[in-house]
Amino acid sequence: MNKLLLTLGFVLIPLLVIFALFMTNSVETQITLMCVALVTAIIIGFKAEAFKYDYTTFLFFLYLASFLGILCLIQFLFHVL
Repeated sequence: MNKLLLTLGFVLIPLLVIFALFMTNSVETQITLMCVALVTAIIIGFKAEAFKYDYTTFLFFLYLASFLGILCLIQFLFHVL
């Protein structure tokens, strides 16, 4: 069950991010969908107890959050400039 949840989380994140970046025109919608993807992934990770013994997975999610933040900033700058 834990591996199924983790697999779902690791498949759901890229799909939502790809959808957010390429299928929507609004920057606000892109940022919202990326935040939903990240929060969903963290909830799935806690449900699957991925962070219980291995903190590298938690660090991966933190790096993913910073990467998504940089993507949002780049998208925002492209739309403003």
